[in-house]
Amino acid sequence: MKKVMILVVSAVMLIAGGYFTIEYLKQKEKRKILELTKRTSRKVYSL
Repeated sequence: MKKVMILVVSAVMLIAGGYFTIEYLKQKEKRKILELTKRTSRKVYSL
């Protein structure tokens, strides 16, 4: 019974870790895109 509980908890932790990693990478990508658009918009306005 203990082994099953440990396996279930381990599986949940792995799934949660993967989910949060994917969400973090999505947010990082959004920030990168926003930063690039800010840079390009400044260049356009300066012309």
